[in-house]
Amino acid sequence: MQEYYKKEDISIYLCDNLELLSRLEDESVNLIYCDILYNTGKKFDDYNDNLGSPEEAIEWYRPRFIQMKRVLSKWKYFYSLQLAIGFIYSYFDGSSLWR
Repeated sequence: MQEYYKKEDISIYLCDNLELLSRLEDESVNLIYCDILYNTGKKFDDYNDNLGSPEEAIEWYRPRFIQMKRVLSKWKYFYSLQLAIGFIYSYFDGSSLWR
C-alpha cells in the first residue's frame, strides 16, 4: 500500500482498494472515488480488464462495496463515474448496465 499524496487531513492511496479498505476504521472516510473496471475482457499495459462472467464480476466487487459501506462516515459519499454514466444511459434507453 502506497500513500500517493498527503496534505494536512487529506490522504490519497495508490493500491488495491480492498487491501486499503480492510485496514480502515468504521465510518472513518468522508469520500470514496472509485474508478471501477468495465469488465471488457481487454488486456491493457498495466492490467487485464477481465473479471469473468457478469456474476463473477459482481462477486469480485461485492466485498469491496461491503467495505466501502462500512468505512464511509455518516455523510456516505461514494462516487464512480462509470456507475453514474451507466445510470444515465439506462435512464435514457431503458437498458441495464449490469446485463
